[in-house]
Amino acid sequence: MLWNIEEQIMSAASMNINVTKISKHDTELRFQQLSRKYANGTKLFPLWEHLDNDIAIQHPEAWKWIAEYIGNCQAILMFNPSDEKSSFEVEGGENLVKLLSEMFNVEFYVTNKNNEYLLCFNHHDVLIACGDATEWIKKYENIQG
Repeated sequence: MLWNIEEQIMSAASMNINVTKISKHDTELRFQQLSRKYANGTKLFPLWEHLDNDIAIQHPEAWKWIAEYIGNCQAILMFNPSDEKSSFEVEGGENLVKLLSEMFNVEFYVTNKNNEYLLCFNHHDVLIACGDATEWIKKYENIQG
């Protein structure tokens, strides 16, 4: 790997963004829960390739839309384990997007503590929504990338 995601996040977090690192073990457990809920329990990555009942929209700026969905809630930012084994809790959608804007192009996953939704953004500029986020993302279906 040519970059260190944790280093990028902690560097970006110095912009007055409250970020809490979540252990590798807890991150692995969360991925197992998300996989059971949204991907038939697969252990394969990237997880976005195995999701069920998802809605996907291709647009290079789609990752920025996540701020609107998350609002002022806490979000958990995760990555393919081959890129970063820990995850990070971030306060608010605007902060999450600000953090991501400071990072190199990387695939990521976002959920909340109860795994009520799963958002993924991949290297094809595709934003994928599962769970509670599927209704929200439909409003973007007619936007062309």
